[in-house]
Amino acid sequence: MALILGYGVTSGFYFDNETRWYVASSPQVDDNMGTIQFFHYNGDNPVVIGRKIEGAQYEEYFGASVTSCDVDNDGRDDLIVGAPSWSDKGDEGRIYIISARRNVNVFERSWIDGKFEGARFGSSVVCLGDLDRDGYGDVAVGAPYEDKSGAVYIFNGGRYGLSQVPSQKILGKDFGRLSGFGLSISEPRDVDGNGYPDVAVGAYRSGHAVLFRAQPVVQVKISLSYVNSARLNSNTTDFSVRFCGYYEGYRVPQTLRVMRIFRVDEVLRRGVLDLPPTDNGTYEIEGLLHYGREICTDVPIILQEGTKTEPIDISVSLSLINEAVIINKFRSKIDATVRLPFDVDCGSDDICISNLTSEVTTSLGPGNNYILGGEKTIKITIDVRNNGEPAYDTQVHVLLPDFLSLASISFDCEEKHLINRSIEVICDIGNPLRSQNSLTLDLAMSQVEIESELFSESIQVPIYLTTQSTNINQRGSNNLFINLVVDASVDITGRAEESIYSYINSSEGEKLDRIRFSHIYNVKKLGLTAIEQAALTVLVPTHLRNSRSEIIEIARINASSLTFFDSTSRENNDYVCKTERIENDKKIIEKNLNATEIVSSRNRTLLLNCENSEIICVNVTCLMDVPRESVNPNSAIAELKLTIDFLLKNVPDEFMISKDIIYFASNASVRVTHPSRGGEVSGMKRNSVIVGTTFLETLSAAQVSIWIIVVSVLIGILLLALLIFALIKLGFFKRKQKEALDALKADSDVNYYLPAFQLRE
Repeated sequence: MALILGYGVTSGFYFDNETRWYVASSPQVDDNMGTIQFFHYNGDNPVVIGRKIEGAQYEEYFGASVTSCDVDNDGRDDLIVGAPSWSDKGDEGRIYIISARRNVNVFERSWIDGKFEGARFGSSVVCLGDLDRDGYGDVAVGAPYEDKSGAVYIFNGGRYGLSQVPSQKILGKDFGRLSGFGLSISEPRDVDGNGYPDVAVGAYRSGHAVLFRAQPVVQVKISLSYVNSARLNSNTTDFSVRFCGYYEGYRVPQTLRVMRIFRVDEVLRRGVLDLPPTDNGTYEIEGLLHYGREICTDVPIILQEGTKTEPIDISVSLSLINEAVIINKFRSKIDATVRLPFDVDCGSDDICISNLTSEVTTSLGPGNNYILGGEKTIKITIDVRNNGEPAYDTQVHVLLPDFLSLASISFDCEEKHLINRSIEVICDIGNPLRSQNSLTLDLAMSQVEIESELFSESIQVPIYLTTQSTNINQRGSNNLFINLVVDASVDITGRAEESIYSYINSSEGEKLDRIRFSHIYNVKKLGLTAIEQAALTVLVPTHLRNSRSEIIEIARINASSLTFFDSTSRENNDYVCKTERIENDKKIIEKNLNATEIVSSRNRTLLLNCENSEIICVNVTCLMDVPRESVNPNSAIAELKLTIDFLLKNVPDEFMISKDIIYFASNASVRVTHPSRGGEVSGMKRNSVIVGTTFLETLSAAQVSIWIIVVSVLIGILLLALLIFALIKLGFFKRKQKEALDALKADSDVNYYLPAFQLRE
């Protein structure tokens, strides 16, 4: 099918906040797999064509819809691409979230799949702006064939990108007999002037358009605490808890009518409020919340008969009463709980004096060294000991920076999002904690791997203990330091396609004008840490300076071919190696790989390498971008093949005096350029290599001549004869008389016999 570029178009600042790039889609190319093309305008110059990205599945119709907005608030726009015909069982549909990393050649791609067969989720995608006023862009996605009538999904942006779970789902059937609802969605416009964007959704099959007006969004914060300073005991008959709350939002009313729903000791039923409960045993109290101003009220609770050893749990939840606003449930706290223990086993003064200590260890072992790219999770074990009286409501607090998160969370733990975007993990360790307990947390390290260059050499995780008892140990806190270790390097090997050539024409017996040969270099990744870019540099001799200081060309690079071994699609023009001449004082040669040590017949050999001060070289530099997920540890990255024309006719005769062998050597080195801390890999590695090609007058010249072998054998025979003659003269081969030998033997027998021992009966 012909290329239909421009089926969908959008634009955004994908790589920085200075250059606007445009995107045009072609969903019908490559068997409807689809592609998108990046380009931008550079002043009055022609259009600059950028990267092209292909779909992931045939017939998925990648690029049927496109839109752009910043969903993770990193200052750069993200590209949202619809692929409505993506299939698991059949046309469920998918959207891709594509984010650029540092340059136009490397992208990160994530996706959200449709859940219903035939729904064609992703037929339309539209950025709605910041619907919930949380600082992140939100996106609407149409699925026009879901549930016969169609549906529209709303996804909220966040710190880690677009949420995988929709915050809202709008079904077309809820508004009458609509069909095809969600095939088209308008750009957001504030049609009613309330400061929030409104959108229209088309239902093309039934011929309808539905206008949705966004309502103001509020972020509600409530808390619940114990009023009295004294703890509950066996004589307590009543007490109070304090409810506090407020809300924030954009263009919202000054007060909100709310319903506070209290639950008191639901298991043991030891406490009641002074008002009738509902049928499910809860207590409902109507009240007001104020915009931006926290108001607190005390709620009395009456204690009834029952055990006074188990703590009492009191919780409250909040709902709105007929208000034209919506609570942002992801950014609000509308539930709160307080646990009130009874003081026991703390002596006659009824005051618990605890002595809490903690010890923190990790699965990383001594030193807490984390290799970037290694383990996906780290186990943190916190051992808490109490050497005093029982510690009630003992909790462990772990402060995680915004780039760390828990891989899983225990039911005894909760996460609290702080103002600086860090997370406080609060875990109950004992109520009461009498002697000791342990807590194990699994830290997810994937974000550390992605953003490792933003961190210092270690990550600090503060850990401290709290209790309602009086803790006499002032050193109950620990700071866990996780040391970041970069384990990334590159290795290089090289070979000549043919190691030996003859420079004499066998049929005519004359010296050849030129010989074409190839040097091949392979680059391999070492270590666990992902790398993003490596630089390969090759020095090739191309000119020499004769006795008259004339510069003569002796070699020319005919072609260079760089082949990658990963599965990432690349444009050939993006990876052309750069060639430039290098002056003598700028040559960088690895002295431990000396080409002169390779050639044995040094007096017969003309060495052409970049160590020679009379040789001028060119520098071939190849920058290799390495997608993070495409190259495994200890795997090949790329291969560079240099095809070189050796201009034999240009080699001056003065250099060939008494020479019948020419050795041509190129030097290559490789290094990690990103991340900047690369190269710290442990173990053996080779960062440079020399590849040589030998040119002989005839191929047999490399062999030892026959006459040399014959002369060597004759000299050996002569030396053996001289040695035998000398031994004869010295009497080495004369023997003693037989009688003398027998006498000597007899003397030996007498002298060395031992006397026999007589055994006593």
